[in-house]
Amino acid sequence: MKKTLVILIILINSYCVLAQSQEIDQEKIEGDFNEIVSNLEKYYIYFPEKKIDLNCIKEYYQSQIKHIKNESETVLFFEYLLDEFYDNHLTLSTTTKSSYRLFAPIYTTIKDGRPFIARHSLF
Repeated sequence: MKKTLVILIILINSYCVLAQSQEIDQEKIEGDFNEIVSNLEKYYIYFPEKKIDLNCIKEYYQSQIKHIKNESETVLFFEYLLDEFYDNHLTLSTTTKSSYRLFAPIYTTIKDGRPFIARHSLF
């Protein structure tokens, strides 16, 4: 029984290590980044009104691509990029644990039949 348990633990650890070591294709990220920026520049209706310095955004995020190491960092990269536009209509349809959009520091709940606002405790 102990031998089986040890083998099972080794297999699970091996799987976790392999899952974390998957390479991220930074060229694909750069291509997606360029396509998103190009589409925003052409089709984003509020672009002239918001007076966004797109060149500054391009330079900054272009330089950050080389630091992306995994899928969750890729998702955060694009979420932060879209957040630069301060528009709730520009969001990714992702549901990852690392997404900053899915965490709210406060929430509402009902206790003793009455609603109240509570604060998340992180630890």
